[in-house]
Amino acid sequence: MNDFNTLLVRFISRLTARKIESTPHRRTSGFTLVELLVSSGLMTIVLAAFVGGFLQHRRIHHEKNIEQELQQNLRTAMTFLQRDLRYAGSGMVMGGENIQNWFGADYGIPTDMDGVPWIVDGGADSDELYVIGVSGEPVATLRELASEGSRELTLDLNMDSLLPYEPIAGDVLLISGLEAVHVVQVDTNQKIWVSREPTTGTVGVHLIYPEGTELHQLNVVRYWVDDVNGVPSLLRDDSRFSYESNEDRVIADGIERFKLNRTGNLIGIELFGRTRRFSLGGSADADSVIRHEMRSSNRIRNLSPGLLIQGWPSNLLIGGDGEGENRPQ
Repeated sequence: MNDFNTLLVRFISRLTARKIESTPHRRTSGFTLVELLVSSGLMTIVLAAFVGGFLQHRRIHHEKNIEQELQQNLRTAMTFLQRDLRYAGSGMVMGGENIQNWFGADYGIPTDMDGVPWIVDGGADSDELYVIGVSGEPVATLRELASEGSRELTLDLNMDSLLPYEPIAGDVLLISGLEAVHVVQVDTNQKIWVSREPTTGTVGVHLIYPEGTELHQLNVVRYWVDDVNGVPSLLRDDSRFSYESNEDRVIADGIERFKLNRTGNLIGIELFGRTRRFSLGGSADADSVIRHEMRSSNRIRNLSPGLLIQGWPSNLLIGGDGEGENRPQ
């Protein structure tokens, strides 16, 4: 008991003797103005370098995309030109008739055009190219036998074609790869009236064609370069289509010029592409221009002016004086 009392006295004495000390405020450490300025400057330099590198990477990537797009446009244009040149004159039967007699003013072919393909030299500017030939699958077959001298043909149109054919007056059809005829009149029941002499319109077919004989269409294709919405473009006009504007005729943007050089049966194709580099904001830099050139050669048959469209040349008629070397190829 005495020990407990002693401890209690000591505890109370310590409580009464304790000094209440006010807790001092902690000293808050911080940066000086010089330190703030130095650190801000360093951070600005680091951020500027990072943002500059990022923007430069985006700019290079953007320009590469534009360059690749132009190269793809050049390849597309070259593919179209090579394909049409390969088919130039395909299905055209030998003869001496004037091309303008077969394809009127609506086709826009030059009045002096007397061969296929026909190149209009543009000098320092872009050339123009005109091609006539058969392209694609048959447009129709004969529903009934066509006898010799017949002008009336009944067709079964090839509706499974990617480009279903609807005959109109003025079309030029090739029957069985042998005889070209001019469509004079069209009936609503897939019946047409034709002539193998477009200047008269009254001369029927020369041969007998059985039911199921295939017919192809001879079409006119034109190439030229023009600005469409301020962009130099290669345009392609095909007589099988109906176009509302030049925008529908564009096959490749950025084609500034194309040149065709013919030597014998070899045609060299040169394409010159151009596009401006656009900033990421969309504004064009007048001093930043991408130019590319593509060159290619395409071998074609040597079609002289005497090898033109003809329904059936008179020197190939039965009993005529024609020689074998003049027969259609």
